[in-house]
Amino acid sequence: IRSPLSALNMITSTLDEVSEDKRAIIRSSIQRINDIANDLLKKGKSPQTDVTVGSSQQVKTDSLLTSGVESILSEKRVQFKNKIKIQISLDTSKAYGIFVAINESEFKRVLSNIINNAVEAIGDKTGVVNLTLDKQNNFAVIKIIDNGPGIPENILEKLGKESVTFGKENSDSGSGLGVLHAKNTIESYAGSFSIQSMQGKGTTITLSLPISTTPVWFLETLNINQDETLIICDDDSSIHSLWKERFSSYPNLKILNFSTLKEIENWLSVTENLNSSFRLLIDFEFSNESGDGLSLISKYNLNKKSILVTSHFEESNIINKCISDDIKQIPKNLAGIVPIKILTEPEKIDAVILDDEELQERLWQFAAIQRGKNIIFLKTPDQLFHKLSTINTDTPIYIDSKLGDDIKGEDIALHLNKLGYKNLYLTTGYSAEDFKHLTFLKGVIGKTPKFD
Repeated sequence: IRSPLSALNMITSTLDEVSEDKRAIIRSSIQRINDIANDLLKKGKSPQTDVTVGSSQQVKTDSLLTSGVESILSEKRVQFKNKIKIQISLDTSKAYGIFVAINESEFKRVLSNIINNAVEAIGDKTGVVNLTLDKQNNFAVIKIIDNGPGIPENILEKLGKESVTFGKENSDSGSGLGVLHAKNTIESYAGSFSIQSMQGKGTTITLSLPISTTPVWFLETLNINQDETLIICDDDSSIHSLWKERFSSYPNLKILNFSTLKEIENWLSVTENLNSSFRLLIDFEFSNESGDGLSLISKYNLNKKSILVTSHFEESNIINKCISDDIKQIPKNLAGIVPIKILTEPEKIDAVILDDEELQERLWQFAAIQRGKNIIFLKTPDQLFHKLSTINTDTPIYIDSKLGDDIKGEDIALHLNKLGYKNLYLTTGYSAEDFKHLTFLKGVIGKTPKFD
């Protein structure tokens, strides 16, 4: 399996004449095949090890739910393109930015099998398979709804408890293990699996999964100051059209469009432009060009002004680069639903405090009220890194020297200094002499709130 996969991966990287959305489907499908091959290899090498699909031994990562579901839907539309009487649809309008802790390869196999079951149950008749994604409290809810023949009660009560199948008499895939496997897998993620069905009406399968913390590289809201120029750089004309539609409600917003890296580099080469106030939405991959969006951001030191909009957002090298350089990402397939907020004027932040003690929070808030200061109090480094895109590099940041989980405040301060933040203070009960080697610090103060 891996030999032809290697060839496919190599060829895919040269398919410049294929549109980016189709390349994304190809990449996703190749990765799925590779994941399945890895799973088979692991089982073959470890025959004595319990590697039951869906077991807690499966490696789980925080995955963007919308992306995984959309990739499977794209695959299914290709797979069932000859079933012209069956419509497969997806509603993600309420699902921007939902992350769940799953084994993504296994979850995709579960979802793929459920959709296959729905299509096979409808057969040659006219029908629909609708998927919806939503949030309910702290859970992501996926519903797979079909208008097939439905399932009799005596069969329905057995599904998920034993090997049993229904409505797939003319199919080679009716082993009866699919529902049981799906239920076990979803429950291994601390989720729930349920089926509602009525004969002659159809079937609804509901998957509920706990929502995870949003990773620092993901942009939750696109904030644009009304006096900023919005620059869009992408070689896909449909993306320019999408952003034009998204910003059509803001006619006073100045927008510039570039289709190549050379075009935007020419614009940035003018000092007046480079130093102006703008927000850059840029793709990673540009066909027939040697560079990429991240390289351009680094070259011109545009970390604070840029947002990467790409279908490559899940690749580890891109995620790591974005985390280290404090660059946010919008998955390209979610550009149509990312929340947008136009700011009439930027919020003035007088200080940022990072401390995990509740008493310190009360002290800083009290001091801020007395002095008429607007502060942000954060308790974890992750919360701070989430906020960095809204914090100017000259904003005073006060960091506790001893944070939870053995995290040292001086390490956080050093990282912030490398990102361009200069007004950094360490708050500690220890002597300032213990930190005199940290010459990049603006100061070392005690635990009593003291504004710059």
